[in-house]
Amino acid sequence: PACRAFMRLSVVLSDAAVYLPGAYVAVLGFAARDEHAVGRLAAVFALWMLPPLVLIDHGHFQYNGVCFGLCLAAAGCVAQGRKLAASVLFTGGLLFKQIALYYAPAFFFGILALCARLSGGAADGARQ
Repeated sequence: PACRAFMRLSVVLSDAAVYLPGAYVAVLGFAARDEHAVGRLAAVFALWMLPPLVLIDHGHFQYNGVCFGLCLAAAGCVAQGRKLAASVLFTGGLLFKQIALYYAPAFFFGILALCARLSGGAADGARQ
C-alpha cells in the first residue's frame, strides 16, 4: 500500500508540475483578451478534471499528464505565435511519450501556417 500511495502521489505531483502549467498556457493562448481570470481558472480546472486523467493516469500510473501538459503548452504557444517554444514543448512531449505522435500533423500544419504567415508578411513588406 505504501508503494502504491507513493506511485499515485508521484503521478499527481507530476501533473501539478507539468500538466497544470501546460493547461494554463493553453488557456491563455486560446482565451479572448477580455476574458476574466475566473473563467480562465475554471477552464484550467476543467482541463485538470478530465476523466481519463483522473481515472486512468492517477489509478494506473501512466504519467500521460506530463505528455499532455507539454502538448497543451505547445498548442498555447502556437496560438500565441511562439513557434520555437511550441516546437520545443511538443518535441519534449513526443520524447516523453510517443502517444503525442497523434498530434504531430496538427502541430506541423499549425507551425507551417505561422511560418508561411511570417514569410508572407515579410515579402509583402519588402515589395512596398
